[in-house]
Amino acid sequence: MGAGASYGNVTCTLNCRCCFASREALRDAFWALGEIAGNPVAVLVLAGSSARFFGGYAIGAFLGKYLTNVFPGRAGEYSIANAVVIGLGGAAAAVAGGWTADYVAGMVTQAKSNNDELTVLHGQDKDKDQISIGTRQPGLKPGGGSRGATMALVPALTGLLAVPCMAAVLYAPTLEWSMVALLVEYLLAEGWFGPIMGVLLGVLPGKMHGSAVGLFVLCTTAVGSVAPLLLGMAWDAAAGGVHGSMQEKAIAIRGPLLASVAASYACGSMFFTAAAWLMAARAIQI
Repeated sequence: MGAGASYGNVTCTLNCRCCFASREALRDAFWALGEIAGNPVAVLVLAGSSARFFGGYAIGAFLGKYLTNVFPGRAGEYSIANAVVIGLGGAAAAVAGGWTADYVAGMVTQAKSNNDELTVLHGQDKDKDQISIGTRQPGLKPGGGSRGATMALVPALTGLLAVPCMAAVLYAPTLEWSMVALLVEYLLAEGWFGPIMGVLLGVLPGKMHGSAVGLFVLCTTAVGSVAPLLLGMAWDAAAGGVHGSMQEKAIAIRGPLLASVAASYACGSMFFTAAAWLMAARAIQI
């Protein structure tokens, strides 16, 4: 009896501790989500990323269907070329996008830091009426929020530059030119993930990073998944109104597909630019 009672007490204690830990974890999770929602830069980054995923899902779901119908009989060639573009182009874009953002951000930060140094040394800093020559203003951070702002601006710019490339993909006269345009589009458009994830995690404390990444996946997947549904409905409507070959029906969806990608990239760039402006205005360091 004694052993059984002891075993029962231990089991009860463990269960109580597990319930307590679960409540603590749930409370911490809701607290982290509240803190992230209260961070305007994080909210803007999540909104821009979700917008970008909308265009990415649209391309992934319907570009292959469009091209194989516009260029009939060349599905095999498209499959090989698309694999090369996604594999090599996507990998190169990810590395180049992160490196470019870091390089440009470093240059801008250094220039801003040098300017801050000169401002302080000459006693012309606007935040203090009197600064001793050769001393630094307390709390002044070299570069202000220029690094984070630049890291958000680079993907905003490349996203806009990718829109004409997407138009070239859809309106190219041959499959070869379409795939060349798609490669350039990937190199420009798909380098945003690293810099933007760096900004998102940079503006949040380390103890929130897991929640931030989880929320990023949730938001981007939810918004991105809407694109195939809407474009599928548009495809059916356009195809139903066209009496002709599958090629002609595919051409009818070209406008909605381009519009969805262009709107996705434009909205993403708008949110990223707003995040950059906010970081610069508030001198938010990452």
